[in-house]
Amino acid sequence: MLPRPFRLLVALALATLIVFGLGSACTSNVSTSLENLRCDAGQRCLAGYECDLDSNTCVKIGLGSGGGAGESSSGTCQEGETVCGGKCVVLDDDETNCGRCGATCTAPPLAEPICAGGRCEFVCESEELTRCGDHCLDTRNDVENCGDCGVRCPMDSFSRPECVNGECGVVCEAGYEQCGTLCVDTESNPNHCGGCNEVCPAGQVCSEGMCSDECASYLSNCGGYCVDRETSTSHCGSCGNACADPANGKPECVLGKCGRSCDEGFDDCGTSCVDVAGGDDASHCGACGKACDAPAGGEAYCQAGECGVTCSGDFVACDGSCVDTETNPSYCGSCEIACELDEVCSDGKCTDDCGSGQVNCGGVCVDTNSNTANCGDCEHVCTPPANGSPTCSGGSCGITCNDDYTNCNGSCLRTVDDTQHCGDCDTVCPPPASGGSATCSNGTCGIACNTGLTECDDGCVNLASSAQHCGECGNACSDGEVCNGGSCSATCGGDLTNCGGSCTNTAVDTANCGACGNGCTPPPNGAPLCAQGDCDFTCPSPYTRCGDQCINPQTDLEHCGGCDIGCDPPPNGSATCSGGVCSVSCAPGFSMCDGQCVDTQTDRANCGKCGRQCNALQLVCAAGKCRVL
Repeated sequence: MLPRPFRLLVALALATLIVFGLGSACTSNVSTSLENLRCDAGQRCLAGYECDLDSNTCVKIGLGSGGGAGESSSGTCQEGETVCGGKCVVLDDDETNCGRCGATCTAPPLAEPICAGGRCEFVCESEELTRCGDHCLDTRNDVENCGDCGVRCPMDSFSRPECVNGECGVVCEAGYEQCGTLCVDTESNPNHCGGCNEVCPAGQVCSEGMCSDECASYLSNCGGYCVDRETSTSHCGSCGNACADPANGKPECVLGKCGRSCDEGFDDCGTSCVDVAGGDDASHCGACGKACDAPAGGEAYCQAGECGVTCSGDFVACDGSCVDTETNPSYCGSCEIACELDEVCSDGKCTDDCGSGQVNCGGVCVDTNSNTANCGDCEHVCTPPANGSPTCSGGSCGITCNDDYTNCNGSCLRTVDDTQHCGDCDTVCPPPASGGSATCSNGTCGIACNTGLTECDDGCVNLASSAQHCGECGNACSDGEVCNGGSCSATCGGDLTNCGGSCTNTAVDTANCGACGNGCTPPPNGAPLCAQGDCDFTCPSPYTRCGDQCINPQTDLEHCGGCDIGCDPPPNGSATCSGGVCSVSCAPGFSMCDGQCVDTQTDRANCGKCGRQCNALQLVCAAGKCRVL
């Protein structure tokens, strides 16, 4: 039996015919058109007509559309074909009708959409491209995926990472020399003073490319580095205050204040340098601050300054939205079929009730045991973590972390190089007792000694003064002797102080700073510093000093791209910091519209997709479609 609104339309049509005459003997100029009559509750009309969403009235279409085998405009379809939009198509391989009429397949940049077995997929445009998740990338020159997916070339100060034929490398900024994998200023670096691996003796500094007892009069001593704090990007305004190094630009220090300059062709967009016209930054696509809207069930991309959308997983493009035609009552079994307001969509068919094991959540049949937007109960959304994605199992929310990150009590931490979580969640790398800092590389703890110090027995020592390692590791002086200048002797010489058998300069010794036994303790990821008998600390690259801590501006959510630049998550979303740039992602079931996470299934200002507003006649937004109650 036809639904009640359809019966009313049929009755009206019959009444019109009866009033104005039927039969071959009667003629009339009165039209029997149903145009401009109101659509039914499901926004449907009789055959030959479709519902105009703006006016909610029936308008005539050129050809009828269906969802099964039958008559097309050119005749009868063959076996295995289906009528979609008046044409015979094969749902198994039609990219614009994949599995369902109107279900359009999408693809990311550098890829082509395909329909295989009624499911949307994509293939990369050439064999030189590699599929990494939902993207096609050239791993021969991609610094984020160099040689293979997820292999990121390290970014260090004063250098640019590069990927050449799948191998990572660095390109040093002007004025810096490459020493191994580092780019250094040989004019001020005491580990490479005047040239690579030219190390200044403990207690000496590097001033104008030469080891010296003190810095030139116009330079400041910052942990053995003689720098101009008015212009030094590593010690801008004060020792240890490093200016953030942006991708596609370089840091600047002018009169002790940090800034940046962008490369030619790149615009300064707040905290980053972006190619807004020809780049792929979805947060600044075509102009700084112009973020691409991202639908639920898909993601946004930017190509040559223009925004686009690709749908994920089992979602397909219907009328500008990414939908699951198996469960969406506005696009049930086809992009062209909407269920009645009191119906649900189950297995691609409109019905009164959901199938076994499913729950009706706002007209959508879902499995609350596994649905991240309705986990355990309707509208219980699993929030995505920074550097990961949410999961739902057995009706309980969980998380899965991105590559190189580990789930540590609900947070995704980078255990490959985090000294506080090295290799696993609970391993804290211990720093040496003095004179160095802890390191974590590929999940393994280590130490890095200050300039002029040597690692002996997991500690950093000065071979010129250590009573336990005098001149070389393990060479201990006898009782009553001291270590003076790398040799065991009876007394200390010059202005050196005897601290437990070590002849040391307490003005610069981090183990005996200002007085014997006064050791300098840095914060995590920091290195101790003793200057004029006062303790301080520096932050080795890639860390930057922010107040009393050393942070990584490439990944720190509270200091992303520089000190005190926080990444604030929107309601129903989460924030991440990658490459010194903040980005946000929405929780499952929410779309990114103009920087906010909204539910396009119910939002009248963004119904079905961002920016689509329901007019005054359309009272509700139900399952992503404007409806009349």
